[in-house]
Amino acid sequence: MNQARTIRLPVHRIRELNLVLRAKYHLEARLSDGHDASVEDIAHLVERTIAEVQAILSMADHVVSLDTPLDGDPQSSLLDILADVAEGGPDAHAEHHEMLLLVRNWLQTMPIKQRLVIMRRFGLDNGDPATLEELAGEMGITRERVRQIQQEGLVRLKRAMMARGVGKDSLL
Repeated sequence: MNQARTIRLPVHRIRELNLVLRAKYHLEARLSDGHDASVEDIAHLVERTIAEVQAILSMADHVVSLDTPLDGDPQSSLLDILADVAEGGPDAHAEHHEMLLLVRNWLQTMPIKQRLVIMRRFGLDNGDPATLEELAGEMGITRERVRQIQQEGLVRLKRAMMARGVGKDSLL
């Protein structure tokens, strides 16, 4: 029982599944028209709710590999036609690009020190995020002053976003 399936089920679940499947096969054998037994009939026979029987029957579904060739096109697999949810669609890409342009335009309106601190601190323009210590050394000021400049720049960016009607959720 432990090695018969790709995904191991607990023994008590396999017993439940076998009970429901036997009831299903029994009902289908009694039906002479060749139709499948309904979930309601199976639930009545095994004295369970319809939802429980549906959940148990869902455990009988076989696992299919994503690399299995498709019936219509043996050169393609299921993996080829599934959407990549992490990638997003063209609309998400366009929205991201538009937001980058807005942030860059807002950064151009800031004083040079604030722009430099914000860009370096958050790794904008493909840079690695810099620490307060690193920026303090580059600019010849204290870490606390770098933090203050960063805070002033973020407040300025927030005001610019609110003036354009862009919420902070749009950036995240």
